[in-house]
Amino acid sequence: MIGPAGGGPTRVDDRVGPMNPQLAVRVAIVGSIALVMFAVIFLRLWFLQVLSGSQYVAQAKTNIVRRVPVPAPRGSILAANGAVLVNSVKVPAILVAPQTLPVPLTATLAGVNDPPADQRVYRRLAVALGMSTRPSTCRYTLSVDNAAGTLVAAHFAPKLAAIPCIVAQHAADITLGTITVATDVPVAEQAYISEHETEFPGVEVSQVSLSEYPQGALAAQILGTVGANANSATGGPLFGNVPAYDEVGQTGLEFQYNRYLQGHDGYARVEVNAQGQYQGETTPVPPTPGDNLRTSINLGLEQVGTRELQAAINNVGGNYGGAFVAMNPVNGQIDAMGSLPSYNPSIFNHPLTQQQYDQQFGANSGDPLLDRAIQSVGPVGSTYKVITATAALQSGQWQPNETFDDATGQFCVSGQCLSNAPGDGALGNINIEQAIEVSDDVFFYHLGALMNVQNPFTQPQGGALQAWSKRFQINRAPGIDLPYAAAGTIPTPAFVEDRIKAEEQCDAGTGPYRYYEVVGGQYQFSATPAKGYVKTPVRPQGYCGIALLPNPGWTVGDNMHMAIGQGDVQVSPLQLTMVYAAMANGGYLVTPHVGEQIETPSGQVVEKISPGPRTNLHISPVNLQTIDTGLRLAASGPIGTSTNVMGSFPLPVYAKTGTADYIPTSGPNKGVDTAYAWYAAYVPPSATSKPIVIVVWVEDGGYGDATAAPVAREMLSQWFYGHTSSFTIGTSAFH
Repeated sequence: MIGPAGGGPTRVDDRVGPMNPQLAVRVAIVGSIALVMFAVIFLRLWFLQVLSGSQYVAQAKTNIVRRVPVPAPRGSILAANGAVLVNSVKVPAILVAPQTLPVPLTATLAGVNDPPADQRVYRRLAVALGMSTRPSTCRYTLSVDNAAGTLVAAHFAPKLAAIPCIVAQHAADITLGTITVATDVPVAEQAYISEHETEFPGVEVSQVSLSEYPQGALAAQILGTVGANANSATGGPLFGNVPAYDEVGQTGLEFQYNRYLQGHDGYARVEVNAQGQYQGETTPVPPTPGDNLRTSINLGLEQVGTRELQAAINNVGGNYGGAFVAMNPVNGQIDAMGSLPSYNPSIFNHPLTQQQYDQQFGANSGDPLLDRAIQSVGPVGSTYKVITATAALQSGQWQPNETFDDATGQFCVSGQCLSNAPGDGALGNINIEQAIEVSDDVFFYHLGALMNVQNPFTQPQGGALQAWSKRFQINRAPGIDLPYAAAGTIPTPAFVEDRIKAEEQCDAGTGPYRYYEVVGGQYQFSATPAKGYVKTPVRPQGYCGIALLPNPGWTVGDNMHMAIGQGDVQVSPLQLTMVYAAMANGGYLVTPHVGEQIETPSGQVVEKISPGPRTNLHISPVNLQTIDTGLRLAASGPIGTSTNVMGSFPLPVYAKTGTADYIPTSGPNKGVDTAYAWYAAYVPPSATSKPIVIVVWVEDGGYGDATAAPVAREMLSQWFYGHTSSFTIGTSAFH
């Protein structure tokens, strides 16, 4: 800078003046904030790296790779000739992965508590798959803590749409597994979901193994069903060594041989980032498929038995059911076994709504899930007379050459009179062989009276007839390699007294009948109060229908009815088959079995299935021969009860018809006295290298020779000659 004229340069003062007080305050505040922020950041970094470093390192490692289970394909179930009855096939499917939903699924969140974010995924997925979003009744079971702190099964039935219902039904105990919500999904729908994966968090497009049934509904109850490894009765797994997300056998052979059919799961190693987003896969560990089960089922015989039984049912109106059993009498091998009505098990490959389930298996369905061959028990009519004859002969109450004069067609004792079946009339002087041939009821009423106990109070288990019924194991489950086979009932004085006591308690609302609840139209009783139960009121005598009141207790009439397979006798078709097998094989009770051997998927035999031992009943050869002669006459004698059906058969058939009076407790004839048709026949080992015993039962089928015997005839033709025959049933006055 130039100073005034004549002077030198002027010096500038560059010192800063005092700071404005307001500016100083602002600077201090900003500095303090910066210092605090720096301190927070420093402390957070110190906390993450020093105090929590090991924890986050561990989490990062677990987030890098996850093991996602890959369930093993189930093994196949094969017929005796190797034909496939059940097979496992891969199909495209849409899955929900519970742990990768917007809100990871837990048992307490499933169903009614689904988080809104998960509900939105379900709705979008339902629209994409064309599934209903309309809520309907959804029944499922979860394990929950009770007041005592232990897990119990809790049953729910809220209104849910299709997909949340499926998820809830399979949510129990699931951790890393997936839930299949749709199968056989079209390619277009698979592509849409894959291309819009951000809209479907927790949803996967994959393949699953499903059971395929090449024979449709054939032998459905024997084969059984598969489902998630959760027991609806307890909330826990059916098989403790199998993950909850796996499909396991629920019924039939699938259940019985699950340990072989199950296989061993593999897993995929899935890479994800810190947010759990899919990044790719590393080398997976493939699952090991289950082994195959080869059965003794003869496919041709099974097909003919099912077809002919259905024809017999159709002939009596088509509204009823029935069953058949064909077995090798020497070793107990089941050659064919069927129950009608039936169903195609593939229906369970796809999720069912409650409405769909009720339509298929509800009150008017005829109960197709019931295996009538092993689970239904009831009176078997005159087919029981072989047990009565055995008991009378073995106990010495009757001799093979002894005769009885059926002069009037009626038998009276202690003021009780019982008659032959309508149309039979008086049959004159006959021995036991002839009585079996014509199925003379009066003769067997006489045997029942002879074997009755003198004092039911000192002999509460009955006499010779009850003792031999027990030796034939009528009151025991038959020991077949299928679950839930029923035990029959043998009427005894003690049994009758128990029924009278139960009726009295039920009518009075005491004992085990103190409280009740109505579930599905049926009474459920309890001795102690429970949620939903109310005090049972006092009702009129005999209201419950357990026993008639007033009741004199056991009488000779009870034993007389038992002698012809009526009254409180309860026998399943399989149990009756075992009885007639003993007649055919010389007096041995065999253990029935369907499984024959376990094979690898390549066909190598890894285990032979051994049936249980045979039990020697120690029946006198003379007595056996006497009964066999009667059965041979019944099938082909001049006035045999089924000569019109079996008389022309090329091989010797031994058989007995049966017509059982029965009052159904459900179905179209509920409460109505109904006639059930039975037929039991065998061709013994002495006559063929392919011995067989066949039992047929037709509900409301009337006389055994008219309805059940023709089914057995066609099955015998198929078994021995590979085709059915042509014959005329004709008419018969006998039963």
